[in-house]
Amino acid sequence: MSETINPEISQGTREVLSEVLSVPMENIHESSRLREDLDLDSLFAAELAIELEKRFDVQFDDSQVPSFVTVGDLAGYIQSLATA
Repeated sequence: MSETINPEISQGTREVLSEVLSVPMENIHESSRLREDLDLDSLFAAELAIELEKRFDVQFDDSQVPSFVTVGDLAGYIQSLATA
């Protein structure tokens, strides 16, 4: 990903992931893999999408969440929605 992610979006994405997945913030990094490292499954993906939409006032199809590999991918996508 060539574009630098806004620190507020990165932080907010990590905070929501921490809350939804019950994972300590210090264990969540932009390079963390959603499925392999954070155990994101389809049920959590739907809840995560709802919480991210509330947090950032964006809209996206929760079926897109499983297509992201890392936290950085997800944050970058949120940033693209927020700036569109």
